[in-house]
Amino acid sequence: MNRSESYVVRKEACPACRRLGNDRTGDNLAVYSDGHKYCFRCNYLETASGIQRLQAGVRDSATPTDQAIVLPSDVDERLPERARQWLSKYSLTTNDVTHNTLLWSEHYQRLIFPYLSADGLLGWQGRYLGDLPDKAKWFSRGKLHDFIHVVGNRQSRTCVLVEDIISAIKVSHNTNVCASPLFGSHISLSKLLQYKKRNDNIIIWLDDDMKTKVVKYSQLARSIGLPVSTVYTELDPKEIDDATIKELTNVFTTS
Repeated sequence: MNRSESYVVRKEACPACRRLGNDRTGDNLAVYSDGHKYCFRCNYLETASGIQRLQAGVRDSATPTDQAIVLPSDVDERLPERARQWLSKYSLTTNDVTHNTLLWSEHYQRLIFPYLSADGLLGWQGRYLGDLPDKAKWFSRGKLHDFIHVVGNRQSRTCVLVEDIISAIKVSHNTNVCASPLFGSHISLSKLLQYKKRNDNIIIWLDDDMKTKVVKYSQLARSIGLPVSTVYTELDPKEIDDATIKELTNVFTTS
């Protein structure tokens, strides 16, 4: 399994938080399937080999405008009702929230999507759900175009590439495939090489108006020996029901 594809298997007390008198509920530290542990509160990291370190110093000084890749210091796993209602618009469930470690920042009024590897936090995105009309809907931190983030059935050799994380989570409801957000509509050669290491084939699913781009990316993928199929729809995958997603993607899956 690729080190960037581990997932949360349980929660336990964070030793760094405990030393500061925090984490009284004993569940700040996420334990991942590959053995590493990470605390979203203080950025404490313990690798699978037992190496311990605090990723980024004092978390309380971290804000979304800092250059360091740290989460807002007030992130909480308890999502407010408005966040759950927003997710329900796309038929995302409590299981989706848990499996993707979705968090909430009350101060910034953002639903947080963290992207984590065994080496720590690679980046994150925050979807603004507050009332101020001039706030950007999405805020991103980290070099999102330098790594791949895979959701869903990580054992599947077929990966569906979509524009955004919500669409990726929605597509991952089809357990015959995994899905990966492109964080936009561009696909670089370096990313295609990363997908080739873990996948037998990819499906590129972009909007109808992206056909010229998709043809270019498909040719690039085939030039490196990566089989590719394409799906075009007027609506984003996140706007499409699960049954239709399964029908559109199953035809391209490999055994």
